[in-house]
Amino acid sequence: MVNTDAAWKESEQKAGLAWLFSDNTCMILAQGTSLELYVPSPLVAEGLAIREALLQAQALGFNKLSIKSNAQIIIRAINRRDPIKELCGILQDILNLSCYLFVSSFNFISRKDNMTADALAKRVLVETIDV
Repeated sequence: MVNTDAAWKESEQKAGLAWLFSDNTCMILAQGTSLELYVPSPLVAEGLAIREALLQAQALGFNKLSIKSNAQIIIRAINRRDPIKELCGILQDILNLSCYLFVSSFNFISRKDNMTADALAKRVLVETIDV
């Protein structure tokens, strides 16, 4: 499974993205972060985090995944195949990658259950605030 999250700084239009891969016993297999510039909203940031996690899964050779995120609007849009104008290209990328990687599910989880990914996303944003 992979947990994703994003932290967004409105004044600088920056987002910290995080992903955390783990097995069925919750042992961490891999994790990563990324800083994205020119991100217009927290919704876009969350979509970018899911997309980046899928790209990382592909690079790492993880081909069977369950995605977990606290971005309820995005998870709902992915599962229902509902377009969100602000995320049109990102959602299409996510759906395309999910077919290639055999993603079994996209699940909404509470922020409390996503604290590790949340902390990683916030850390990358804070550590690179002067970029």
